[in-house]
Amino acid sequence: MNRKACPSHRRALRRKLGGGQVVAAFLLVWFNSSPGKPAHAAERIVLTPIAVAAIEAPEGGSRILLSLPDLSFLSGQDVLGASIAFSVPRPTRLTTFELRPILTDWSPGTPTWNSPWTAPGGDISTGASARFTFFPSGHSEGEVLIDAGSIFRAFADEAIANRGLILKPLGDEGDGYDDSIRGALSSNAAFRIEIRYADAE
Repeated sequence: MNRKACPSHRRALRRKLGGGQVVAAFLLVWFNSSPGKPAHAAERIVLTPIAVAAIEAPEGGSRILLSLPDLSFLSGQDVLGASIAFSVPRPTRLTTFELRPILTDWSPGTPTWNSPWTAPGGDISTGASARFTFFPSGHSEGEVLIDAGSIFRAFADEAIANRGLILKPLGDEGDGYDDSIRGALSSNAAFRIEIRYADAE
């Protein structure tokens, strides 16, 4: 079935995701060049996290947790690409952000550096991950765009359950650095998640 001709599919998807979590959803269609073969429909959907939380280490520094919407609609789909974008004050030195799936169930408003994790700072995947290196410049603010395709493919393949994501700086979690991004990333509206996917053949 060509999903472009089926608005009920889009309405059902919006209901499943909670309506307000979907910022925009678009349909793109790629046509097979061979005559007589059906077109392959691809969808692009833009989401925001359900909630955002920060956990702080006793010695200083923090990590950002993202609670994601229901992603079960990706089951059996080919994830063609995914990204997470946000804007932060530009660091004064080269900084690398790392994004990894969380492996332990948690609820917004309750996590700390040591709870509910088995390891301080959060139980995170050692497999699927994404990084972005931010280079200093004269600008006061810049946009981070993280290629998260491998993470959302792992969700779609059910290799990793969707328990959210953790965003942390690599090798630099001092008070000064984390204070500069904590305010900018304190709201779920600060994040833009874009996923492109199509029916698996």
